[in-house]
Amino acid sequence: MRGIVLGLAVAATPAAAEPVAITARDGYVLHGQVDRPAGETDGPKVVVLMVPGTGQFDRDVRFGRSGTDADKLFKDLSARITARGVSTLRYDLRGVGYGGRPSDRAVLVARTTDSMRDDVADLYAWARSRDGLGARCAILFGHSEGMVHIGRVADAGAPEPLAVVGMGALLESPQSVMRWQLVGRNVDAVRAMDADRDGRTSNEEVRVGFATSIGAAMLPVGAFIHPNGGWGASEIAAYEAAAATGYEAMRTAFLAKAPTDPYPEAASGWSSYQWWNSWFTDDRPVAARLARWRVPVRIHYGDRDSQTDAKRQVAAGRAALGERFTWTIHEGAGHGLGDHITVGPMKPEIAHAIAADVAEAATACR
Repeated sequence: MRGIVLGLAVAATPAAAEPVAITARDGYVLHGQVDRPAGETDGPKVVVLMVPGTGQFDRDVRFGRSGTDADKLFKDLSARITARGVSTLRYDLRGVGYGGRPSDRAVLVARTTDSMRDDVADLYAWARSRDGLGARCAILFGHSEGMVHIGRVADAGAPEPLAVVGMGALLESPQSVMRWQLVGRNVDAVRAMDADRDGRTSNEEVRVGFATSIGAAMLPVGAFIHPNGGWGASEIAAYEAAAATGYEAMRTAFLAKAPTDPYPEAASGWSSYQWWNSWFTDDRPVAARLARWRVPVRIHYGDRDSQTDAKRQVAAGRAALGERFTWTIHEGAGHGLGDHITVGPMKPEIAHAIAADVAEAATACR
């Protein structure tokens, strides 16, 4: 499955939503819910464990700017998956509240890469356990950083799932993607705004192309207006060198923090510095971690993704996973697989394609 996938939107509501509370290995209680398709009364044959990316996400994963329920990416996608006869398991990230249950700042700032990995592993084990959900097979679904946690679960020796499916998912190393975001992203943005492909991006081309450029992820248009009237090879090289120097200084400053310090600071912290600094130190490709499992890996990307560059992820996936890896790059879509470069809501035809992929993968459960 390569190229652009188009399809019709399918809107549906889960026939049954079952709240669950699962005790993790350290005693913390993880909250979430199982969405079941119509007619399912016993343990599901297949369940999809949905793992969110970076942020303070609850089970719905609100990651959009429309102000509608379509911004709840996982809730919307779960409805589409259950409409195809497959159950889902969604959860609130450790420390994140839901409904009337408030978030717990003390729990949030204690989160580490190990606790995030272990929570996914414990949910996965519960989903398959006879004392838990009792699913015969499981599919692991990850958005963005969610795939990093899934990869670490694989690396830790967890049993193989039926398949791994994702959207905007990291397959290169966390260190590599962070360096791209801080150094390479703006360079790539400048080159992409060269509309006439003459090797020089004029300031006028910047003004025209900036709104839909991945450069808009962090900086205003003025940051891309060059005093020389545009960007040629020498201007781009100078910028890249300066950005690389800034990256190294930033890396040094962050790594000087104690791992247990709250990130970004105590009052509004939502993780530990151990987690944040892993983005500067973890150089193992996520795809190499996933390669421990000999299962299909199917990922959907947008060609305007401001967080995980599709071409870089595809290259990492092909190198480590070979023919087990299949992908789709959707034209005009960003990190949330919508029109925006970063957030959703997801385009309905892409949500349809992902749900169809999940349903197809589920047919392999025996």
